Amino acid sequence: MQTVKDKLQDMTTLRKAKAEAKAQEKAEKDIAKARMEIAHEVRRAKEAEAAMELHVAKAGEIAEKEITKHSQNAPIFGAANHPTSGNMHAMHSNMGGSNLHGSNINGSNLHGFNMHGSNIDGSNLHGSNINRLNMHGSNLHGSNIDGSNIDGCNMHGSNMHSSNMHGSNIDDSNLHGSNLHGANMHGPNLHGSNIHGSNIDNSNLHGQPHDLHTRK
Repeated sequence: MQTVKDKLQDMTTLRKAKAEAKAQEKAEKDIAKARMEIAHEVRRAKEAEAAMELHVAKAGEIAEKEITKHSQNAPIFGAANHPTSGNMHAMHSNMGGSNLHGSNINGSNLHGFNMHGSNIDGSNLHGSNINRLNMHGSNLHGSNIDGSNIDGCNMHGSNMHSSNMHGSNIDDSNLHGSNLHGANMHGPNLHGSNIHGSNIDNSNLHGQPHDLHTRK
């Protein structure tokens, strides 16, 4: 007959085997659960990626439509749409708020443009024909417009600080309230133009009428 000691040993072995089986079963369940969670996260990541691709595609379509809509009224520039000498000959175009910082558009024909609030600082407009432009509130700081013909333009409140207008023809234009501080106004023809209220401190007014020197 089996002794008490043997029975106790068998019971201990059985309990140990059951505990190991239970632990293994729990481990397998945990592994299965972890795999399901990983699969769920992968699926969510793929769905998010697909949604992002769709969003980017829609945003691209909207951007292309906006570009097409605005380009219908935009002037034709030179290569790669950068303004270059003599390339801005379009008429009656809307360029309000445009950024033409440092552009070289000398010798161009700018007729009937709306450039309200545009940034043209540091640009070269030497010898250009600037006719009937709306440049209200534009920034022409440090621009070179010497020898240009500026006729009938609205430059009310523009910033022309340190600009070079040497020898330009500024005819029948509105420069009321503009900032002409430090500008070179040597020899330009201001026939019929309004510069009332403009800041002409430290400007070069050589060759201008005496009353212009004291006008503010």
